[in-house]
Amino acid sequence: RLLPYAIVEYDKFQIYAHSYATSGTIENPQWARQGPYSMKFDVTRAAELVLWFYLEHPSLPQGNCDFFLGKARIEPVLEETKFTKQLKVEGGTGEISIEIQYTKNATPELQALDGFDAYLGNSCCSSDCSIAQGKKKDTSLLYACKRLTNANSSSHVFLSQADKPFIAPLKFVAQTSKGVGLHSPFIHGGPLFYHIQKPRRFDVDRCRFYAAEILCAFESLLRSNPSYRGPKTENILLDSIGHVVLCDFSLYNTDMEKTAHSMVEYPAPELLLDQNYSSEIPSHRWWTLGVFLYEMLTGMPPFYAESIEERQEKILSSEPIIYPNSLPLPAKDILTRLLDRNPEQRLGVKRGAIEIKEHSFFDCIDWDKLMRREYRPDFKP
Repeated sequence: RLLPYAIVEYDKFQIYAHSYATSGTIENPQWARQGPYSMKFDVTRAAELVLWFYLEHPSLPQGNCDFFLGKARIEPVLEETKFTKQLKVEGGTGEISIEIQYTKNATPELQALDGFDAYLGNSCCSSDCSIAQGKKKDTSLLYACKRLTNANSSSHVFLSQADKPFIAPLKFVAQTSKGVGLHSPFIHGGPLFYHIQKPRRFDVDRCRFYAAEILCAFESLLRSNPSYRGPKTENILLDSIGHVVLCDFSLYNTDMEKTAHSMVEYPAPELLLDQNYSSEIPSHRWWTLGVFLYEMLTGMPPFYAESIEERQEKILSSEPIIYPNSLPLPAKDILTRLLDRNPEQRLGVKRGAIEIKEHSFFDCIDWDKLMRREYRPDFKP
């Protein structure tokens, strides 16, 4: 039986809400209001509450988009109150009634990390840090958690509290006797480059969409963290809707930024040569964008090699990069200019992200619409 479901989003947290299968209809679904579907969010800053509505189609293979029915949005008033609101469904028909209650709690000092259930999925990425998945006891929200030994809270660089559409915020910092725990919303769609394994490569329109959102994520970091060297492929995630989310804990910790493990897989030549580079116009980020776009379009990184040493040799060599003949001219041109080994000639070095946005490859992108996340992704994880 086909019944709608919703994804409720607040500050990068996304929770599924299913309608009752026994009492509702497609025209008038009855949404769960109590029990396991009662939703709680940790509010650390003002953000928009968005409800995305879909109709699941059981005959479509996994990974295809369900039918999109519309969305509703509201900016909750952060005052201790309870209220009911009728919201119009944008891009669809009808209205939805929701009840919102805000309760102000004293900010707990998570000294012992006892506010979280047992951490799952530990994966050590170096000798002094690990990533885990934690479930917060009072809200049942899932967090991505990085624990750092030999660190303290004074080494953190926090992003501005202003909302950044394509970056996962840091929600909690826990100082313990063993180090520091950083907590960010768990992004459910998984790594973007995991999803390239089955099709081997993405079509040009899909590549353009992801590259545009990654570009905007990089652009938003220019003021808040100009020294950021860029993410690894594993740090580019998809949310439950299909939008890009950059989740990289080195954004919040100056010590991590200085360590080797925070280096991207295919760093720009000037980083390998340890040359001085301008943090005002960080051309090494545009190189990283080119590496990501090349892999999305072709299915392979531009400097693939088994060992790090071979990889770096290819990056620093004078051998021309090979571009498949099947690439459209605008795609080949933007790759050629982003992957210019000379940082002074690289696309974006003169005027930053604006220069890249003006390239013909992105002619069909409405950047204001993109920043509002109003494009509906063709793929929903």
